[in-house]
Amino acid sequence: MPPAAARPAAAYRLLCVLSTLTILLLGFLALGRLPVDILPARDAPHLRVQVAVPGLSAPVIDAKIARPLETALTGAAGVTAVESVITPGRATVNLYLQNPTKLDAARQDVIARLDHVRPTWPSSIDAPVVSVVDSSSDVMEFALTSKQQDMLALRDWADNVFANKLHELPGVADVRVEGGELREILVSPDQRRLAGYGLSFGDVLQAVRKTPEADAGTRAPPIKGRARREPIQSGNAAAVAAMPVALPSGESIPLSEVTRITLRQEASPGSFHFENEPAVKVIVRKLPSAALSDVVERIHAHIEWMRANRLVPDGIEIHALSHRIDQARKTVRQIAVALIGGVLLALIVAFLTWGEGRRTLILGAIVVTSLQAVFIAMASLKLALDVVTLGGLAFGAGLFGAGAILVFGNKARYARGDAASLRPIMAAAIAVPLAPVPILFIGGEIGASFQEFVPVFCGAWLVSVLLALLLVPAFDARVRRHEKSSWKAPIARAISRAHPFYSGLLRYILRRPAVVSILALLFAGGVTYLFLHQPQGFPPADIRDAGDIVLRIQGPDSERLARLGNDITQRLRAVPQLRDVKNSAQARSVQLVPDMDADRASALGIDVADVGQALAIALDGIPAGSFRDAEHQYDIRVQLPPEDTVNDAALGKILLLGELSDRPAVRLRDVATLARIDTPDRILRFDGMPMIELSAALANGAVSSQTMTRLRALFDRYTLPAGYRFFYGGIGKAAEQSQSQGLTALGWSLLLLFIAQVLAQASLLKATLVTFTAYFALTGVGAAVLIFGMPLTPSVWMGALITVGIAAAYAAVLAAPMTAARTSIARAVRHRFRPLLVVTLLALAGMMPLLWVDRGATLLFPLVVIGATGVVFSLVASLLLLPALYILSARKEQNRSHSRL
Repeated sequence: MPPAAARPAAAYRLLCVLSTLTILLLGFLALGRLPVDILPARDAPHLRVQVAVPGLSAPVIDAKIARPLETALTGAAGVTAVESVITPGRATVNLYLQNPTKLDAARQDVIARLDHVRPTWPSSIDAPVVSVVDSSSDVMEFALTSKQQDMLALRDWADNVFANKLHELPGVADVRVEGGELREILVSPDQRRLAGYGLSFGDVLQAVRKTPEADAGTRAPPIKGRARREPIQSGNAAAVAAMPVALPSGESIPLSEVTRITLRQEASPGSFHFENEPAVKVIVRKLPSAALSDVVERIHAHIEWMRANRLVPDGIEIHALSHRIDQARKTVRQIAVALIGGVLLALIVAFLTWGEGRRTLILGAIVVTSLQAVFIAMASLKLALDVVTLGGLAFGAGLFGAGAILVFGNKARYARGDAASLRPIMAAAIAVPLAPVPILFIGGEIGASFQEFVPVFCGAWLVSVLLALLLVPAFDARVRRHEKSSWKAPIARAISRAHPFYSGLLRYILRRPAVVSILALLFAGGVTYLFLHQPQGFPPADIRDAGDIVLRIQGPDSERLARLGNDITQRLRAVPQLRDVKNSAQARSVQLVPDMDADRASALGIDVADVGQALAIALDGIPAGSFRDAEHQYDIRVQLPPEDTVNDAALGKILLLGELSDRPAVRLRDVATLARIDTPDRILRFDGMPMIELSAALANGAVSSQTMTRLRALFDRYTLPAGYRFFYGGIGKAAEQSQSQGLTALGWSLLLLFIAQVLAQASLLKATLVTFTAYFALTGVGAAVLIFGMPLTPSVWMGALITVGIAAAYAAVLAAPMTAARTSIARAVRHRFRPLLVVTLLALAGMMPLLWVDRGATLLFPLVVIGATGVVFSLVASLLLLPALYILSARKEQNRSHSRL
């Protein structure tokens, strides 16, 4: 009698056929409904805190604002790294999280910390702004042009109609408009009147910002056929002029008493051109839960609806700029072709190595059905097709046939009802999906890159094993042996010759298990030591979508760091494939810096931030909110008239405090002197330590992979001084942090596998040997990484985790039937030599087509290389090392038992 798992499949073949066909049909329907998403973001979402400190240089902002801000935010919930970018007038702090899924909790903690530190800042500094940065949220960009309307009218329509309509669509998170011309209300303070009333610039800013926008909820109707610029209505200026300004006595006066209000039109700071013509850019961002293709289709459909209903004024052209959806669909098509090619190659290899058409058909049905089952699950869970999800299926196209091959090789005992025959299959079935599970909890860049890869890959693997246990006993009838055809004879002869060669090698190993075990231990220990203590060389610089290469260096001393940056900059400029090589430490400019009289300023209650605010109002002006009437929105800017800022002497007379009964008016020259000093344009710091950024662009015709190979060769012997290090990627994560996350994931993977094998094998010895065999295969992959100098990217760590699972599965299949007898070990290994060899060939054949995927190569290529290397090492470790370890351990266990007797 067959076991319970086999009886239904054998008795109800028709039910199996109908169930399989149902899954195939539903899978094809689900596949057609799956949306297409963009390439996974290289940088996980993170928090950004920005503080505007107008008028001050970067070094002053660094000392007064950025450093205290870093101290306050360090240790926030889930924050693992703090990066500061200080520029003139602004401090930006990026907070990177261990687990990006807990972004909301981290944001609340950051806001609470800012509430505690905010009272210690000068009152003239605006409250910090906390935002979420997600590089994958920008989905579409449009350029709006018009030959009939001016840029002011075009910007009005983009703001008031087009952006609002798009924002209402499901899945759209935000719509940003850039370029064109803006209406602006200019508030020019009269310093003499301010001083007479005892007021300052801060009072003017407070009055403007305190008043809510008029008719904030009113939206302008669509603009139809307006070809000429509409004049700015004087009533709007009158409304701003009537804003109350509080006097020291508690009374108030209209803003027009101490300022001059004018209306003007100014080009937007983010000016934009399309085909050499001025244009307005519209950027659409999607919600994290929305798929790219769904949002893009809604946007395109809505634009066509607007055109059909004449909601787009005559003369306005809407040009789609970004082609992310086209690139995503192209990538998905390439991976889909690779998936089909991988399945076909795996079936060809199975037919040539196994030599039976029936079994090849069963294998194909199992693989295809498991893929369709995953498509059904993806549709139910609302997942999308992208490089990660579809790439995970293409990567395992050959591996998903492993369950069927193992059942084929063990079918005789399985069909006789031998329950023990299920143990190796089940032990292998749980090993592969358990290995990458820590990715789901480890967070960081690795987790962000492969969060969806794990459930898709593991789900397909488990379904394929279940189908193998059901379909193989039902349809794998006894096949009459025929003489091998001539075209398959070379393959059959190669396999038949490999078997006796391996048998002889196995006998040699079993006679000298200690030698093999010691060599394996030395190899694993040596690779582990070299891997953990390897000197840090040139890292894999971040190649961004625009073709820019970014490299970061960190060290304790800013001056020495700048010298190192200059040296590396010269080396990069010698590479012909690069152009526009820049160094953040070399970007400097002459800026006005106030030299404060600390005692005098303290006595008057004036801080350097107050001086900076006054300088900003004098030179460039300060944005002070906005005002909206029934149709238009106006930006408000507070700026001194040009006659008050003609030279440095005039700047020294800038008003800081108005005249009061107990003191005269205070001017800038009373508390500080101005000096023009050469200062850095950017100050970068990571976790409190200075760093610099080097960037370069790829020259025309340069290939990124060849350029990176040239860079690695250039810096192969470049050694940084002690305490200085390179950084990975554009977000500035240290290499040690990425390595720590990968090692942590591998540690948890080995622990989970050990526990699972103890339960599956019912033997502590076998579980230990299976785990060590997996670790040995892992060190083989590590040796390949060291030899070829591969960077430790998330794909490499993911490939290492899959190697652990595959090696454990191979070892579990071999260890399950082993006993202490040498003949039992030899018989078990020889019996499974051919199935494991075929599984290895199938896995390699299924992965190979992914090497020719262009857009996904940056993510999939290292994964395929490491996965293929890991499969080969897993086979070697299982067939050669495991028997030696087992017989050696069994002998020691027997010796201990005899000694106790």
